[in-house]
Formats: sequence, C-alpha cells, structure tokens
Amino acid sequence: EAESGRIEISSIVDTVTKYNIESHGSVNKIVAINPNLEIDEASEQIVIRPMDIVFVRRKSDFLEQHTVKILGEVNYPGDFVLLNNSESLSSIIERAGGLKSEAYLAGAKVYRKNVGQVVVSLQDALKNKKSKFDLILKNEDIIIIPQINDIVSVKGAVQHEVNMKYDADNKNIKHYISAAGGYGERPWKKRITVKYANGKVKETKNYLFYRKYPRITEGAVVEVPTKPKKDDKVNLSEIISYTLTTLTTLTTLIILGRSL
Repeated sequence: EAESGRIEISSIVDTVTKYNIESHGSVNKIVAINPNLEIDEASEQIVIRPMDIVFVRRKSDFLEQHTVKILGEVNYPGDFVLLNNSESLSSIIERAGGLKSEAYLAGAKVYRKNVGQVVVSLQDALKNKKSKFDLILKNEDIIIIPQINDIVSVKGAVQHEVNMKYDADNKNIKHYISAAGGYGERPWKKRITVKYANGKVKETKNYLFYRKYPRITEGAVVEVPTKPKKDDKVNLSEIISYTLTTLTTLTTLIILGRSL
C-alpha cells in the first residue's frame, strides 16, 4: 500500500563555520522507487544524513481488506471481506447464500465495534436495496440472523412475570398483560414500553383521554414500570405552626424597628 513513486526526504540545511552555525531551514527531495525496490542513478547518489526524515506515503486509493461476520440462519455463515466501502447489509445476505426458511427477519441484529447494537430492519433492507434501510457495513461488523422466536415476555409491575407463546390473533398488549394476572402495584401505564426482537423500543403514546400501546410481535418484551411514590403530604398542623412562628418573628422585628 506504499506510494513508491513519492518518497520524501527532508534534510536540515546548515552552514557551519569555526565560530557559529547558521541554519537555512530544510530542503525536501522526492525519490521514486520501483515496486521491486530499484531506484534510478540520481536517487542512488542521495546520502541519508543525521537528522534527516524519510516519509513513505500511503497510496490514497488503497483499500484495506475489511471483514464482517454473519451468523445464524443464512446458508453460508462466516467471515466475508467487504468488496468496497459502500457494501450493504442486503449484499452480504446475498453473498451468504440468502436466508434459511427458519430465519426471523424481524429479529436481525447488527453489532458494531465501539458502538454496540445497531437497530436494523432487515425486511425493509431486502425489499428496498440501497435505500436508507440498507445499512452500509463497516469493518468488524457482526450480523446475527436468529431463528423465529415465538415467545413474548411480560415484566415489571404485573401480578406475575410470564413468558408465553405469541398469538398472531392477539397483538394487543392488554391480552399479554392479562395473561400475567393483570397489573401489579402502582403500574405506570402511560410509560409501558415494548422492546422488539431487533432491539428497537417503542413507547406508549398518550393523548388527552386515550392511550395507544405498541403492538406485540414475536419475540417482544413488554415492560410495565412502577410508578414512583408521591412525596408525603405536609401535615396541616405543621403548616399552621410554621405560619404562626413566621408571623410572630415578623411582628417582633417590626416592634423592635419602631422602638429604635
């Protein structure tokens, strides 16, 4: 990946006499070296001196081999070298032989180094290749295509946390909360969330007299948070006592002020 046609040598140019050293700055020479390390006669005459700096530049169009890993329900899982800087999720799926019949597209995940999980919609990526849904992959990305997960989990402020089979005829969240025995103590209904198999989280939408809960899909996790306790109300007698004490203090100060 070295740019052999542009190697720079930077040298300090000084005039040294018996009594002083006068610096004239630095001078740069550019040397071309063939890939087999042969150089021309002029370049052979260049002598490297103390304090010289040699710069070997990198080719501007050089592409390192970047790899991604795809695991799970594809026909050829494993490591793949990215063909270019813009290869996308749908392209890797195709190169991996496509999806198996057991693949759960809605549960597809991508993990990126130093970032963590990246939420993707594999259905939209495959349906609309090279669109905004078709994620551009980076070096060391890990793609996981799971099997179909037909379990829905209900957690938090319910009577009994449960894991139950997904019912395609019942996508309403209340059906699954009812299966958990209903709400527990102090459920925060307007803050209920649903985490989907691909990592995406949807929250409850609250309107004036209406709540719209997220729909349930395979592999979803319903989380019912607990409403925090309100601060204890201040005792009425304490308010009266504090008010009288304050008034008494103010009256005393007024009397003292007039007497002065």
